[in-house]
Amino acid sequence: MDAGFAAVIGAAAGSMGAVGAALAAGWLQREGVKISARAEHRRQQQDARRSVYKEFIAATDAVAVKVAIPLHRDSIPVILFTVEYMEELSGLLERLRAAWLEVVLTGPKALLEIATEIRDSANRIQGCSLIFSAIRAAREHDPVDWPVPPDRQVEQFKRGMVEIPADVQRFALAAQDALDDAGIN
Repeated sequence: MDAGFAAVIGAAAGSMGAVGAALAAGWLQREGVKISARAEHRRQQQDARRSVYKEFIAATDAVAVKVAIPLHRDSIPVILFTVEYMEELSGLLERLRAAWLEVVLTGPKALLEIATEIRDSANRIQGCSLIFSAIRAAREHDPVDWPVPPDRQVEQFKRGMVEIPADVQRFALAAQDALDDAGIN
């Protein structure tokens, strides 16, 4: 083998090594970019989840505060269920339902179940509140013959007053777990 041929073989081997190294470096860089893009996507997704959970907790807490009315002799003081009260409660419940829908779309299922329990309690409270408001209106028209709130609605309302704050605590803990599982807390 002459020296010229050996030089050509050596140059070819060297250039093949350089091409291989360049390909490997390119592949590693591309994989690094993919990993970074996935991490950024996950961070944005978790930021969105955090916002959804935060709004649901805030909306639920606002409803819980609004319905935390003082009981009078273990009954509901229907005098509090004015038109203004009902309008405020209705607005808060609409906010809660909108936030619930966001939780439904965001997940995970464990949070959806708790959020649905909260929404259902809020719906029962609204139904009871409408009855109490109607009783209040009837009392204004006939102050002598006062209808009494039905025991079933009083019990449902009182149960909701207790369940919603407890359920929002369960939701908050489950939301923390969901965000921790994603590795962001």
